[in-house]
Amino acid sequence: MVNRRRIKGDPKPRLTLPILAVVILIIGGLLWRVIASAGKPFLVVAVASDPVQIFFYDRSSGRSSLLSIPAAAITGVSRGYGNYSLESVWRLSPLEKSPAIFSETLEYATGLPVTAYIGATDGRLLPEMPLDRLFSLNLVPAFLGGTFRSNLGLADYISLVRVLSTETLARTKTITVTDQQLREITLPDGSKVQEIDGGGLDRLYSHAFEIESLRGENLRISVTNMTGRAGLGQAASRILTNFGALVVRVDSMESDLAKCQIRIPDRLARTVTVAVVRSIFNCRLEKIGPDDAAEISIRLGSDYKARIPE
Repeated sequence: MVNRRRIKGDPKPRLTLPILAVVILIIGGLLWRVIASAGKPFLVVAVASDPVQIFFYDRSSGRSSLLSIPAAAITGVSRGYGNYSLESVWRLSPLEKSPAIFSETLEYATGLPVTAYIGATDGRLLPEMPLDRLFSLNLVPAFLGGTFRSNLGLADYISLVRVLSTETLARTKTITVTDQQLREITLPDGSKVQEIDGGGLDRLYSHAFEIESLRGENLRISVTNMTGRAGLGQAASRILTNFGALVVRVDSMESDLAKCQIRIPDRLARTVTVAVVRSIFNCRLEKIGPDDAAEISIRLGSDYKARIPE
């Protein structure tokens, strides 16, 4: 007869299955989020380093670009904070309890939809480093331990680890901002600083940040600023144009619209263009009949106004 008594020190069999189930759920949930993240049409992440780096990845074509901007460069800051250097904006975000200030300010300055950011928790700038060192499985414990300040979730971080392989970086187009894309201005105290020239940046890009599948669809887009603040329509149009979209009209209309709307005929609901627009502006979808001038109509609400410097 076999003695089935548990030997002292053996693990309790009753705990094995529940623990295993929890581990499977955690891993399964993480994998699901990584897969969901991979389904987004593009990725734009800013690294708070010196220089500030903005990495762009087009999932449909595998194309990637890396923009480097001096951290001392001055620009308008979102949410009405005036003009500061990019380094100061990174330090300002936690002090004002507005973590999105850094990404929103970069979006306005560069004309690129910066949706994610990462940097040091203590407010200092990270040293410039290859991105595959920053996004590495070896740094996952540091990421989880609070070494970085970021709006990336663990699934997003791991997705970037996957994207930023050595092969991807080898094919990445590198774009460096120089004095030609910066304007020298004199402050009231007589000191001179360099301010980011948005038009100069747009000319520098030369299609580097276009999403090929979006450009291929070539759908006509109109942008209507419903907020009453001047310049919002042009700012949105700039982002879309840098991504390869065809903007045929920008206008304005007084309204109390709170949230961005995208108005389209039903046949365009599954296009890359609509997916990109909704991802950038967080638009509510409204299906309508075709428009003579534009196939896609974007109406900017007050939620977008906070993202643009006054």
